[in-house]
Amino acid sequence: MATGKTTRARSQPVSKYFKSKAVTQAERPELPARTSNMDPDSDPSLEDDRDEEMVRRKDLKEFCAQMQKFFKNELWALRKEVDILGDTTDTLEKKADATTTAVTQNQDQISLMNEKIRFLEYKVEDAENRDRRCNIRLRGVPETILDPEDFTNSWLEHIFPDKPESEIRLDRCHRALRSKPQKGDPPRDIVARFHHYRTKEEVCRLAREDHSLVYDGVKLQIFQDLAPVTLVKRKALAPITKILMENNTKYRWLFPCALMSIKNGVAHTLRRLEEGEGFLAKLGLSGLLQGSPVPSPAGSKNLTPVWSQAGSSRTPNKPKSSTASEAKNPNKT
Repeated sequence: MATGKTTRARSQPVSKYFKSKAVTQAERPELPARTSNMDPDSDPSLEDDRDEEMVRRKDLKEFCAQMQKFFKNELWALRKEVDILGDTTDTLEKKADATTTAVTQNQDQISLMNEKIRFLEYKVEDAENRDRRCNIRLRGVPETILDPEDFTNSWLEHIFPDKPESEIRLDRCHRALRSKPQKGDPPRDIVARFHHYRTKEEVCRLAREDHSLVYDGVKLQIFQDLAPVTLVKRKALAPITKILMENNTKYRWLFPCALMSIKNGVAHTLRRLEEGEGFLAKLGLSGLLQGSPVPSPAGSKNLTPVWSQAGSSRTPNKPKSSTASEAKNPNKT
């Protein structure tokens, strides 16, 4: 009968679970004793191992030789291609340099030609304006007047009653050479050429003194006949003339295209709109010209190569041996 008290079994030693058997010297297998005078060649297994090792070494040497030859050929081909590319680059650089030089020379020639063209254009414009120096333009004559020459002669006899007919003679007189205006458009100008230049100048002086020339109920305006190119240039100076008129500053046109105004007894001249701000400043009207153009720099920038010359053409050279390199550099260690 259980009494409620538990008892623990006594632990057994570990050696009980392992079977141990002492090995005596007599039970051990005997190994063949190796004597010092044993010949290794007498063992056939060792001889086979040595043959296999020799074969592997031979195969490895052959493989290394083949790889060395392969890389040597590949590097030689690569060096040859690099040299060819170098020669091609040298040629392209030389051609590009020659092209740059030619372009620079062409730019210089073009600049010179542009100067000569501008000079010739100026001479042609000047010749055309000089050919028109005896001409005037009558503006405001209605198209209903069919004979402009008869109207102009009658007007000249009216303003120069004391002059003989030979002094106010006209070489020709006609309407401006353009299509007849539509209804409501301003009439065409009458172009009159005087035989005497002095008479033409007297007419222009009279027009400057009396701005309200009226004849036969027609209010006339007198203008100098100029070349179309000169008229375009004068039109470009319209912002300057507008400022001068708004500030009650007197000015006059110089032949063929120049403005002149006098300030404190000093005459100031303007020929290009780019100089307008300086011209107005001399007249005490600085800061009134809006959007004054900035003169563009003359000439063009020459081109220059952006690379350095690679040198003479390269030719592929075979790789030198170590003996030759050592002979070339005896101090190299």
